[in-house]
Amino acid sequence: MRAVAFPKQVRNTAMIESNLLSLSYGRIVRKDITTSDGLLPESFETYQIVDRDDVVFRFTDLQNDKRSLRSALVAERGIITSAYVAVRPKDVEPRFFAYVMRAWDLSKVFYGLGGGVRQSLKFADVARLPVLLPSPGEQRAIADYLDRETAQIDTLIAKQQRLIATLRERRVSAVRSGVTGTFLPGSRRRTTSRFFPDLPDDWRLVPLRRLGDSKAGSGFPPHLQGRTDLELPFFKVKHLAAADSEGLLSVADDYVSRETAAALRATVFPAGTVVYAKVGAALMLGRVRTLATASCLDNNMAGFMPRSDLVGRFLHHAMATIAFDYLVNPGAVPSLSDKNMMAMEIPVPSETVQRAAVDWIDEQTARIDTLIQKSERLIELSQERRAALITAAVTGQIDVRKAA
Repeated sequence: MRAVAFPKQVRNTAMIESNLLSLSYGRIVRKDITTSDGLLPESFETYQIVDRDDVVFRFTDLQNDKRSLRSALVAERGIITSAYVAVRPKDVEPRFFAYVMRAWDLSKVFYGLGGGVRQSLKFADVARLPVLLPSPGEQRAIADYLDRETAQIDTLIAKQQRLIATLRERRVSAVRSGVTGTFLPGSRRRTTSRFFPDLPDDWRLVPLRRLGDSKAGSGFPPHLQGRTDLELPFFKVKHLAAADSEGLLSVADDYVSRETAAALRATVFPAGTVVYAKVGAALMLGRVRTLATASCLDNNMAGFMPRSDLVGRFLHHAMATIAFDYLVNPGAVPSLSDKNMMAMEIPVPSETVQRAAVDWIDEQTARIDTLIQKSERLIELSQERRAALITAAVTGQIDVRKAA
């Protein structure tokens, strides 16, 4: 590589430049230099200046993330963190060089080269990597071909991403229609509370504390006593982001044995318990989940077991539509108080209507989820095609003259 690119690091001394750039998903994008984001430095004078046609690499923390794209072509002059490696192509078409680096990136070449505790790379670590160079005219032809083809694929991906965003909004709307009864034809409605301002006349608003038990688990449940071989899922706040499409928590990366649970006096919550984060809640607002099996919970989580005449799935959906931010106690670590949560009012129709609402929600969301899955699969296939196309073109497997 060192024959066709050289490292450069021009410090932004005296704030010569203020166009802040960042490497994101394999692209160099602009960032607002005036943002209050706490991750930004006190001074941007420590950043490096990059120019159009430079190529930037993120060669840090290689052991933590093996999915991200770590190289990108710079399209405009600006500044970027000095933690990145910036190189200047020479005697080579910059776009072709960037595509070759992307092919290496996609093939995970860089991960086998990292060293040190944080597995980082310097330019010297990649300088000897070989770069096959066709003639200058062929380099431009390949770059032009890939620019056209990848632009079409990127347009398709962007379209599907917009569709997914719309479908997710539609899903939220469908759930809300179910828990507020707007799916019921001809129902007379009345103005009610802040979060459920429009409910059918015969629906009640009931504080959560009257709808079940927030201390549903107490030690090891009697029906599990004597099971020496038993292991229960142990869920933490991070698992709230990994539920299935129905919001069920079923697979954990930690399990606790019966003996350990008993020794720790761990609370065991039964299947059907609705759970949420009560500490660090700012990161998980609205992440209401339901336990698929009997489980233990981290102390930063809370569980609520619906009473027998309340349909658990209905309660799950109702709680998931509420913006928890108004219940959060501010501080260094945001938290939800039990008092605030138990005072939260939930719409409660008859049990028959609850089941009808859950059935309607399931029918609507199943259709939407199917469409989302199709779009996600199309995006995945498009990304695979994009990667294969780049690799094939820069390695001569495609005659771009015929393809054009």
